[in-house]
Amino acid sequence: VWTEPELLNEQINMPGFTSSHPTVGRESKKNQEVIYFVSDREKGKGGLDIWYSEYDARRKTFKKAKNAGSAINTASTEMTPFYDVKTKTLYFSTD
Repeated sequence: VWTEPELLNEQINMPGFTSSHPTVGRESKKNQEVIYFVSDREKGKGGLDIWYSEYDARRKTFKKAKNAGSAINTASTEMTPFYDVKTKTLYFSTD
């Protein structure tokens, strides 16, 4: 049964910035559930970057979002992240 949609907190939907293209995945070291998304928030590498936020199951909220880093993000724009749970691979496009 579908429930009413809920807005994600300001760790994801930061006021004044674009946040889009969410995908749910797993963090590799602790196997925590995470949400990857694209944003133009401050302290990015350039354009739109891929960011992620771990889910805190105990508090039932997302932690502070972190930039996915220079191994993924460039001075250009990254888009459409997709996390393949089976292969533990993050796919995305960039220009």
